[in-house]
Amino acid sequence: MKVLMNFCKKVKDNRYLINNLVSRDIKSRYVGSILGIFWTVIQPLSTILIYYFVFSVVLRLKLGSEYGTENFAIWLTCGLVPWMFFAEVINRSINVIADYKNLITKTVFSSEMLSVVTLATGIVNHIIAISLVIITGMIFGFITPSIRILYLPIYGLSLIFFTLGMSWFIAALNVYFKDIGQMVTIILNLWFYFTPIVFPPSSVPLSIMPLLKANPMFHVVEGYRMALLNSNNVTAWSVVYTLIAAITSFALGGYIFKKLKKGFVDVL
Repeated sequence: MKVLMNFCKKVKDNRYLINNLVSRDIKSRYVGSILGIFWTVIQPLSTILIYYFVFSVVLRLKLGSEYGTENFAIWLTCGLVPWMFFAEVINRSINVIADYKNLITKTVFSSEMLSVVTLATGIVNHIIAISLVIITGMIFGFITPSIRILYLPIYGLSLIFFTLGMSWFIAALNVYFKDIGQMVTIILNLWFYFTPIVFPPSSVPLSIMPLLKANPMFHVVEGYRMALLNSNNVTAWSVVYTLIAAITSFALGGYIFKKLKKGFVDVL
């Protein structure tokens, strides 16, 4: 609890700088672009359409009634949205220290807030994406809100803190080991296929199911689907496991970052 309180205090103390950096980050992505902010919708939509075509049209994967819908597109979308947030933040965290090295070497600044900037930018895009999914799903009758929608903030916050911890860990290591970026790309690709995003868990052999369920993102993705599609394949243990993973990642990632940041100025 003390770690969380200290973190919240640092965010509060640096809120104006964080807000400015987030605004600059979002604007810099789309400056000079004809479609501008609409790329936050177009990019994930194109990804969803590609996976939908491959796994639904070509491979013809089918869903059971336990998944809350038989529509593969909406089921796929509800799983891709949290993953795309996670992957975006992790990828952008790799070089976040080097990108802001002038801020670290020439000012008194809590460098762990740089991962918060990356996280906040991802949260903005995530809120836009999840809002569009809910609104579109309700319009076309794919999503009917139930009491389980209340699980969405729980899984959402767990995802945020889990991602932040991973972000700190990767950002700090990359300062000292430049191969981290290439390794993260490979790991994320493998991680994607160890998470039931493009395939239903029921299609996985029982022998490897324990391995998949050890993956925190397994529970986050299934939790989002449970909250949005009212599926019934999520247990109370899934919620507890996700919270434990989030707390562990946040605490451990923060601890490692704190230990390694002492040498940032010398290396940068």
